[in-house]
Amino acid sequence: MTGVIPGRRRRILWAAGVMGFSGLPVQLLLLRELLIVFAGNELTIGLILACWLATEAAGSLWARRSEAGGMDALQRYAWVTLAFCLSLIPAIYAVRMIKPVLGISVGTVPGLGLAAAASLLVMLPVGLTHGAQFTLGCGALSGAGAGSGAGSVRGTGSSSVSGTVRGASSSSGSSSRSSEKPPAGQIYILETLGTLLAGLVWTAALVRLANPFEIAAGVILLNAGTVVYLLWKLQGDVGRTLPIAAAAAFIAASLLLPATGLTRHLHYSSVNALWQNQNIVHYENSMYGNIVITETQGQHTFFTDGTPAFLAPVPDAELVEPLIHIPLTAHPNPERVMLITGGASGFIDAVLEHPSVSRVEYIEHDPRLLQLQLKYAAAAAEPWLNDPRVDAYAADARSRLQESTERYDIIISRYHDPSNLHSSRHFSREFFQLAARSLTDQGILVLGFPGLVGHLNEPLQDLAAGVYHGLQQEFPYVRAFPGSGSSFLLASFDPTISTMDPEVFSKRLQQRRLLDAVAVPWHVEQHLPLRRSAWFNEYAAEGSPRPSRDFQPRALFLSISYWSSLNAPVAGRVLQAVYQLHPVAIAAGVVAALLLLAAALNRLSSQPRTPVVPAVLTTGFAAMLVNLSLLFAFQILAGRLFGWLGLLTAAFIAGLGIGALYTSRKLRHLKTSGPGATQVPTPQRLLIQSDVAVMLLSTLLLILLPLVAPWLFARIPATLLRLLFFPLLMAAGAVCGAQFPAACAVLTRPENPTGDGGLVYAADLLGGCLGGILGGVILLPLLGLAGAGLSVGVLKAITIFLLINRSGPVILEARP
Repeated sequence: MTGVIPGRRRRILWAAGVMGFSGLPVQLLLLRELLIVFAGNELTIGLILACWLATEAAGSLWARRSEAGGMDALQRYAWVTLAFCLSLIPAIYAVRMIKPVLGISVGTVPGLGLAAAASLLVMLPVGLTHGAQFTLGCGALSGAGAGSGAGSVRGTGSSSVSGTVRGASSSSGSSSRSSEKPPAGQIYILETLGTLLAGLVWTAALVRLANPFEIAAGVILLNAGTVVYLLWKLQGDVGRTLPIAAAAAFIAASLLLPATGLTRHLHYSSVNALWQNQNIVHYENSMYGNIVITETQGQHTFFTDGTPAFLAPVPDAELVEPLIHIPLTAHPNPERVMLITGGASGFIDAVLEHPSVSRVEYIEHDPRLLQLQLKYAAAAAEPWLNDPRVDAYAADARSRLQESTERYDIIISRYHDPSNLHSSRHFSREFFQLAARSLTDQGILVLGFPGLVGHLNEPLQDLAAGVYHGLQQEFPYVRAFPGSGSSFLLASFDPTISTMDPEVFSKRLQQRRLLDAVAVPWHVEQHLPLRRSAWFNEYAAEGSPRPSRDFQPRALFLSISYWSSLNAPVAGRVLQAVYQLHPVAIAAGVVAALLLLAAALNRLSSQPRTPVVPAVLTTGFAAMLVNLSLLFAFQILAGRLFGWLGLLTAAFIAGLGIGALYTSRKLRHLKTSGPGATQVPTPQRLLIQSDVAVMLLSTLLLILLPLVAPWLFARIPATLLRLLFFPLLMAAGAVCGAQFPAACAVLTRPENPTGDGGLVYAADLLGGCLGGILGGVILLPLLGLAGAGLSVGVLKAITIFLLINRSGPVILEARP
């Protein structure tokens, strides 16, 4: 055999790096746009990532069906890359057309089923072509590794897809190292390095400085240039003119679109379509989320992640006055008030009407959102802006309560729906404990709640029961004030909130000179009758009383179930049925579903009696679950997930590459005979060891994280806390990524050097897909991180048992 063809190998490895560099920004770009459409919910992140991985796995399996090698593989790779380029701009535009096409109004939260279907449809052409690149890249690299000087030839069985090292000839009895590097391992590692670089670029610049169509144009330029680089002046090429010409056209288009302003036109026209031609006066993506401000006759509506947050400068009196005046009037002498998010306009003015108030703290989580509020408040000359009693600043409210030694008379949480991880933290048992500690003896916690009248269903009933029960565990007196547009609850150590009726309320307002007339405004008085609170108590008593926790956000799951029941009834019924199951039944069902799918997929393996595919699929599931758990923990403890998602994802994928590189080096130095042959593990033993490592890491990390996190949150600054997540993500990725080369090595066969690499890759992606759906949507919110960790431990224990008891001997290929 002759040596490799260095020029071709170098070009293919460059293409692998470009593949990784392109995949992450496209994935994050579609994820960000879909989150805006589907209200920025973190459970939706798992669902969207699952759709991405499912389409990538389908692409990998599709490419596996055709033989790849030599120049044919390069041409296939080039055409698939161009198809990937062709799909980008239509996919971005299609995301923003989901609501207009389906007739969903602005501010409406679509159901989870609709989110899954729309995400899968939009991502299908992009993920399919990007997933196919991996398998075709392996085939092209395998063909580049053997051949003659005249050009490449098809694989002859001497190249390995996985990183196995050829044994020495039996006559010598000595070991040797492979002179050739494994195609799948190299493609995987180069793709990972490209992904890491993309994460840095995304976080540093792209997330804020470029619109989606400009980013897509840059990706098209990079990939089309790579196609030209792959096919230009390669010896022995046939039929390369057409793909090069097509790539040149893509290069020209990617340069002309930004230069002529068409990318800006596409951006603004699609934004207007998404917001259904409302008058948009501000649109941006901050590090915390998407911010849109619309204007109608001087009235501004602020939207965060696609949902309305508040109005300015004229507030909604039917919302403001009950929420502010009822709790402040229930307190005998309110002085210090904390208002958590939800808009300063109107709310602070209403608080300042009470003469005893000496200080108001308004806390907004997103600094940019606060800056915009201040800007529009200044333009409207709102009175509260220059009042010395008001202190408005950007911070995490829970961190403020944790760090401050001050005691408040009133704490008002304007999070009225636990629709994402950040807001669900204000419906958890931990927040109630923190608020109880931060209130005075007669202090009152005001907790927003979704509107009850006219929208009653089982998820909302369970949410009401969980919140009410959680408040009762910290406060002796809890009273609900249900309404149609929005509701709220008061919790206190003072029994006054339980006995206050319209007559008492009216007298206190008159004493404070806040009520000139005898009658209380109707929109305030309708909340006061005690029978409304009694009705809420009876309604909540029939629901499930399980409270939400920071690391077991049942409230988030119920909010999604609630909105799904309104907008996608089938998905809502499925989610509610799952919620009613016993936690053990949920865990057992997930484990059984994964093992059944893995067993079916393992039949496609070249060695179906060796349970490699179940091990890889469940590792993909564990990797996604651990990744999502750490992302969830980052959002809960440190915030800013929207802006840091690219860098956090890149850290995890970098860990995957480090693990794969470590195992690949182990396999390349494998000794099969002679002195020291037992000192290096076989591929089969490496596979088992990696499975044990995945089991231990997943189980221990997910169990210990909820125990250690509160201690870290109370003692470590937020900046340092954010930095701690990067080594955690890299370590978790390294443990999970170490299995890929070992799995490929066990399945290596001389007559099929690339096919099973695609199968293993597809199994890994399918496992990650199921991790996003079953793990991210069901296990994490309902069983919590600890329960999810135990489930993964059981799952991996089964695959380890199968590997130890059913794996056959490793087939080692001898070099001639």
